[in-house]
Amino acid sequence: LNFLVAAEIFAGALADDYRRILRHEFGPKNDTFPDIQTLVSLPFRHFLTSNYDPMLESALSQLGQNCPYLCLHDDKAAAKFLCDLTDRQQQRHVVHVHGRYDVPEQIVLTEEQYGSQYTNSAVVRGFWTIVTVRESCVFFGFSFSDLDLLSGFRTAKREFNLQSRHFGVLPLADADSEMAHRAQLGITYGIQPVFFSPVDEKYSGYGQLLQMIKDQTQTSLSPRL
Repeated sequence: LNFLVAAEIFAGALADDYRRILRHEFGPKNDTFPDIQTLVSLPFRHFLTSNYDPMLESALSQLGQNCPYLCLHDDKAAAKFLCDLTDRQQQRHVVHVHGRYDVPEQIVLTEEQYGSQYTNSAVVRGFWTIVTVRESCVFFGFSFSDLDLLSGFRTAKREFNLQSRHFGVLPLADADSEMAHRAQLGITYGIQPVFFSPVDEKYSGYGQLLQMIKDQTQTSLSPRL
């Protein structure tokens, strides 16, 4: 089944246990991941995540960085974040675009919840319109299968005819398919792919690319990406 449909069925069948399971599965873990540590050390202005876990916040905390978080279901916090976006000195935030484990009733995971968020929420639509038009986004660990989330990028590309200003870090095992993937993402969403070789089944090439980006940004004249 489609993941959203499967989640819809589980939510209906499990009733109150559904939220308890979400809170447990996506709650804080003691695991540490070097790639995430490298990722949060990069000088991006903000981190937007469709994950429900607090791993980005934990990794930033381990680096000694106080980084507040917000969720898009909090209209007031989301509106303030957008209003402050023009301030280049705005404090770095982690934005959970589909909710967070500690408020499981607001997690966006089922087909109905996705429809409600991306069709009925003016704040969410405004958020992605502003972010896609004003900012440059870099996708890490994103399969580009979430068409609801990508709809804002597609709309911005069509309505504003923007040149590709967003980037996606993607594995590429078959070099022959590079041009097709590049054309698809660029023409449809205005996203330029940055391909890396997976190297092995553990995607070691991803960590190597992150480290290379980190090394280069440390010597860059620009302090914030």
